[in-house]
Amino acid sequence: MSTVSRCTSIFLTLAVTSCAEPASDRSSTGTQSAVMIDRRIDAETSWIPSVRIGLAEGPAEYLFFRASDGFRTEAGELYVANSGTGEIRVYSDTGQFLYSFGQMGEGPGEFRNLRSIEVTDDGSVLALDAQGGRISIFDETGGYRRSFSVALADAHQQPSRMWVGPASEVFVTVTSGLDPRQMSVARDSLRVLRVDTERPDPEVLFSVGDMWWESSAGATGYRMQAAMAGPAAAITSRGGTFATSSNDRPAIEIRDARGGLLATWADPHHPRGEPSGAGEVESLEEANQRGRFYAQLRWSASGDHLWIGDAGLPNDATRIWTIVDRDGRPVGRTSLPLAANLWQVGRDFLLLKTVDDFGVERVEVWRPDP
Repeated sequence: MSTVSRCTSIFLTLAVTSCAEPASDRSSTGTQSAVMIDRRIDAETSWIPSVRIGLAEGPAEYLFFRASDGFRTEAGELYVANSGTGEIRVYSDTGQFLYSFGQMGEGPGEFRNLRSIEVTDDGSVLALDAQGGRISIFDETGGYRRSFSVALADAHQQPSRMWVGPASEVFVTVTSGLDPRQMSVARDSLRVLRVDTERPDPEVLFSVGDMWWESSAGATGYRMQAAMAGPAAAITSRGGTFATSSNDRPAIEIRDARGGLLATWADPHHPRGEPSGAGEVESLEEANQRGRFYAQLRWSASGDHLWIGDAGLPNDATRIWTIVDRDGRPVGRTSLPLAANLWQVGRDFLLLKTVDDFGVERVEVWRPDP
């Protein structure tokens, strides 16, 4: 390969410096700077915590129990869904507790299984209660406005995540199919719904693949999420673009809001130098032997870049993330702690949750290592 002629510095919704050969018409969709890439990934960024919230002991507002989702606003306020207490807590950009709203229960503004939250451009807060599929709407100060339920096809369906689209519509992903509690392995599918806040009857946009559930604790090699030989995630950005991953083959599919395929990203070799697998997985044991797959997906806040996290094995300390543009072209790579759950990718920050060896949950903001 010829000598790299120039470097183009970009923010991938993070700060990544990419060096590669010039090429014609290879700019990343929606970015102001041209992103020059080739088949290698030379851009690698390190991140370090800048704000950390969470204690093992202390005031209740700093103790997290089953924190399920988080959102950082442009002003820097941090909203955290603490499912264990049914609260939505709000912290300053330095991690100081400001106020909370919501509680456990079934009444207005209460939750039984707080799963996902979104803060809209006008400051409204939407919160998804997975138990019953109810979405509650609060004002910018946490005042309860109203709620509605997402109609589900059967008792085995459960909403798993929610996003707000470009026209203020609400997208909800739903797992559906056989009840995994009735057998050791069951097939399931992941469905994507569009919900109009004025007319809550959902519109089914598309359904992706089959998911295998493993209810026994005997799976070795992969953690439980990675052992699912099916779609690990289906997510959307504010631009209404989805990405789906399937652990029966090492490929990521980028789709439009109707499920139409826009691009496919596949990596035949894992960044750790191991094979990523090929073909359909017939069993969990085969999945464990096959190689690496991808377990987490997150869009950047602007929807320009998709972060793809590998499944990781129990002896791994980190999870490797590959960053691709909307056309499926790789533009960068980074690594984060394996136990970290990445909630949000901002222009120059990451919002995530970590859990230490003692089970203490912490909500953290990470920034590029200078």
